[in-house]
Amino acid sequence: MSSDETQHVVIDTYKDANWQQQGNRNICPLFSDGVEHVSLQRIDAGELLFTETIHGGAEILVVAGELIEGKQVYQQDSWIRLPIDINVQIKAGVEGATIYLKTGHLNHVIGLDIQEA
Repeated sequence: MSSDETQHVVIDTYKDANWQQQGNRNICPLFSDGVEHVSLQRIDAGELLFTETIHGGAEILVVAGELIEGKQVYQQDSWIRLPIDINVQIKAGVEGATIYLKTGHLNHVIGLDIQEA
C-alpha cells in the first residue's frame, strides 16, 4: 500500500461471508486502490493461476498446497515475485492451493522507470 494509506482494516478470512466465488475460484478481497489488488485465493487442482499477461507484476505467497510452473514446484510458504508484462503458466498442484496474491503494484516501484506504450 502507498505510504499515505493509513486506514486500519481487519478482515476475518475464516468467515465465509468474506469470500466470493469468481469462476472456479474462491477469493477473499483484502485491499484494492484501483492499481494494486490484494487477495487470498483458493485455486482448484490443476487450475492456471493466470490466463493473461500480468501487466503490473505480481507477488504470491503459497499459504497452503502448492503451485507448479514447469518442473518448478512452489510449496507452502514459498514466495514468488513476477515482473511486469510477463506470461507464465503457473497452476495449482494436485491438492489445489491457497495463495496470497498482490498484483498491479510493481509499475510503481521507486526507481523503476516504466514508459507506457
